Formats: sequence, structure tokens, C-alpha cells
Amino acid sequence: MVSPNSDVNGSADKLNSLLKILSSHKNGLKICHINAQSLLNKIDEFRSNFENSNVDIICISETWFSTSTSENLIKLNGYKLFRSDRETHAGGVAIYVKLGIQCKLILSSPADFNLEFIFLEVRNRSENILVGCVYRRNCRVDVLPLMHILEEQSVAYNNIVLAGDFNSNVLAENNLVEHMRAIGLAVVNQTTPTHFSSTVNTLLDLFFVSDSNKILLYDQLSANQYSKHDLIFLTYDFQLASLTSEVTFRDFKNINLPALRTQSSQIAWQSIYSMESVDEQVKFLEENIANLFEMFVPLKVRKCTNNPIDWLPSEVKILMRSRNHAYKRWKRYKTSECYLSYKNLRKRAAAAIAVAKTKHFENKFSTAISSKQKWSVIKNMGIVGKTQNSLDPVDLNLNEVNFAFVNFDTLNSSDNTSQTSIASSLPTNSSQNSFYFHGVSEADVLAAINSIKSQAVGLDNLHPGFLKLLLPTLLPYITHIFNNILTKSVFPSNWKKAKVLPLPKTSGDLRPISILPFLSKALEKLMSKQITI
Repeated sequence: MVSPNSDVNGSADKLNSLLKILSSHKNGLKICHINAQSLLNKIDEFRSNFENSNVDIICISETWFSTSTSENLIKLNGYKLFRSDRETHAGGVAIYVKLGIQCKLILSSPADFNLEFIFLEVRNRSENILVGCVYRRNCRVDVLPLMHILEEQSVAYNNIVLAGDFNSNVLAENNLVEHMRAIGLAVVNQTTPTHFSSTVNTLLDLFFVSDSNKILLYDQLSANQYSKHDLIFLTYDFQLASLTSEVTFRDFKNINLPALRTQSSQIAWQSIYSMESVDEQVKFLEENIANLFEMFVPLKVRKCTNNPIDWLPSEVKILMRSRNHAYKRWKRYKTSECYLSYKNLRKRAAAAIAVAKTKHFENKFSTAISSKQKWSVIKNMGIVGKTQNSLDPVDLNLNEVNFAFVNFDTLNSSDNTSQTSIASSLPTNSSQNSFYFHGVSEADVLAAINSIKSQAVGLDNLHPGFLKLLLPTLLPYITHIFNNILTKSVFPSNWKKAKVLPLPKTSGDLRPISILPFLSKALEKLMSKQITI
């Protein structure tokens, strides 16, 4: 089904409402394309248009991003970003994908390639679809290299959707359409112009699909706040796995402390004293704390919502609507007076948005008392260093990562051998230089636990904040377990394991972070203090 051009049937100054209507269709993958011509300069309107639109995939050509553009400046709440920046001015392509959609980067254009593109694989439970965004700088750029790439990729995908600014006026010539048809891709829109200049209207922004029968909806909307290109919109018959708009969290704010203390007092913690095995003591302690945690810090579900831009005053919004209306008049009549009116209103709207944004952040800074609040404002402004390039693969082969971490010692066996030989050559303890750990007091244990500021949860599943709430009851028993470990020289088996998280570094490698059981960190602090005194 192909709908008529909404620039005729609807008002161009209602892009938000029209996008919500178009993307309200329950079935299919909803994709749109915009030629932005410097998205960073229009990022506030972009967020206002799309953060609550339910569009699944937003393809952008002419982003004009540079490699130094921080992703915090161009982030869109509820979406993840894939980008390919051109080193020189102008150009660049990007794709925003709604969070929850399973996807990964397949291919992006190299720096020396004349055609710019990004290809993503979008997955559901049974099949995959290839979604691409393309920008062709001008009609003289050869499209055959792109055809070869698409031909290679089409072998692996039954479904392909390609969007972009191809700078080939389909109303006047069909070479591009014929090239695409030769590799099994059909053009979706080929009758209505998408680019408007003072002299001629052209059809440059196109959708190509592998199966025309799967087009559920096509439309185009005036989007003059970005460029003289219309926004094109497509719903393709590809069913996504159900997206969750909810987040699950632990409710720490509403813990019933009196009830927690009452329930905790009914547990026979003193039985720890009669247990001979350190492992048995630790297991009893951790299991009962976990049961209390599940009882008093329940899982709750909250719907995810994106807050729209709230700092644009009504007079600025009126000015923006006047600008859009002036653009609509210019598109219809093409007179110099209409264009001059639109151009002046566009400048006034841009200046008004900048002033409103400045006042908004000035107010935020004036009300931010603590350093934490000030840094929160700075992060929202995007004034941060360069982040990792989002073109790095989003999917990891977990088996390969695990194998590399597990076999790290084997890969460095020569170092281990030398260290072992050094250790074996050290003198054994004698009566003159022997060392023994001594017992610790409840005050020592309390100080060690409170000195740990991290809230990370290890394989013991003990949340540090919750454990600290139970310290008035548990401190004697934790102290007993610590002293039992020190006197028997037996470290609990569960505390010898760590949760290893592979964090990406800027170089593209992975840096393993080990999260230890919380109480083991407290004990190690006490042991370290005794060793270094």
C-alpha cells in the first residue's frame, strides 16, 4: 500500500504528529530517511521530532559529523547510533536504531570511498534483514562499486531495504533504477519530487527494496528544518521481536527497615558459631542475606519514557511553525518574495532556539548546587571527550572472549615459569622471620566494610548497600567468620571466584574488569593492613 504525499494532504508544520501517525502501525519495520545537512546544528529539533515518534530506524545522510564529534552531543534518547563520518567538510551517514531491536554493523564505507554507506543486519527470531543508508555526493560518482557490494550482500539476505540521497534525479533518468533492478532491488518512490530548489524539483531521496509486495506504507513529509529535502518514510513487512518499553529494577527507596530488622532477628545467625567449615559459614550467611534481599528489595517494573524537549518557550514554537508555513508557500509558488520570507524566518527561528537553549542551561547551572549536579548538566550538554566509535561491532563472540581470558596464563607461560622459579627460591619461614595473621575486632571489620565505596555486585549476589543495612545484626558473625579464616588459613571457595566483565578500550581491545565478592574485599583490606604494617 502506498499512501499519497502528505505534503498535499497534511500540514508540513505538524511533522511530530504526522510521524506518530505513520509509525503507529503495529506491524512492520518503520524506517525513514532525512538529508540533514549538518545534524548537529539541528539536533534539538531532531530530538523533539523523534524521541517519541516510534520510528524504528532513522537513516541520516549529510550528517556533517567529524571524527571528533562527541556522541553525547548527537545522542537520541531511546536509540543507539551507528555512524560513518567523512574527514572533510559535509557528507557523512548515520543510522539511529531503537533500543531493543537486535542489530549489528555489517559494513561501512572506507575513508577513501566516494560513496558513503552503512549496512546493518536487523534480526528477529526467524530471519534477518539488511538495512542500509547511502549518500552519493553528486551524479558523477560511479555507483558500480556500490552495486558490487550490494550484489555480494544480497546472497545472504532475502530482505533488503536501502535508503538514501543518491543524487540521481529519477524523474529525468533511470540509470540508477536499472542498475538496482539488475541486482534484484526495486525502487519504491519514483513519481513525486523530494528535493526543491528555486529552479527545479528533483527526486533524489529514494527507497530500494528486495520485495515490493512487502511495502505496507510509503509516505513523505516536508522537513524544511533540516534541508530542502523531504523526509521519506517506509513501513516494510518485517516483524520485529517484541520490544520492551519497560525496565526492571530493585526498589531500594521503599525498604521497610523495621520489618527488615524484625525478620533478620528471627534467623538463627548464632548457628554460625557451631559450624566448623568456613565454606559452610559463608554459605549460610550469603543464602540468608539473599533471602532477605528478595523479600525486602523486590523487583519492580517501570515503563520507559523519553522526556520531550521542555525548554522551548511557546513564542519560539510559534516562530518555528511560521518558518515551516513560509517554506510550504515557497514550495508552492517559487517566488523570490516567498523564499526571502522563508529565509528570514529560518534565521530568526535558529537564533531564537539558540537563545532559549542558552537560557535553559544557564538556569540549570544556577540551580546546580553540588559538583555532581553540575557534571550532570555538562554531560547533558555533550561537553565531554570523544567516545569510542560506534562503528565497532556491537556483537561479541562470547566463547572467543571467554577462551582468551581463561587461557591468558597459558599464553604468558614464560612469565609464569619465571615467577614460579623466583617464588620457589624464596626462603621458607623460620622461627626468626615467621609471620602470622592476628584476629580482628568488630570495629576493624566495620571500618573495612565502610571504606568500600563501590556498589558493584559480584558472584555472591550480595548488594553492598543492603548488606550495610544489616550490619547492626550481622557484624559479630562476619567478624567471627573473618577470624576463623585467619586462624585456620583457609579462604572460602566462593570468594576465590570473580565476575569478569570485558570492557572495550579506545584501541578496540577488551579490558577485563574483575568484580570480587563484597566481603572478600573487606577481608583483603584487613589482611593487607596487617602485611604492610
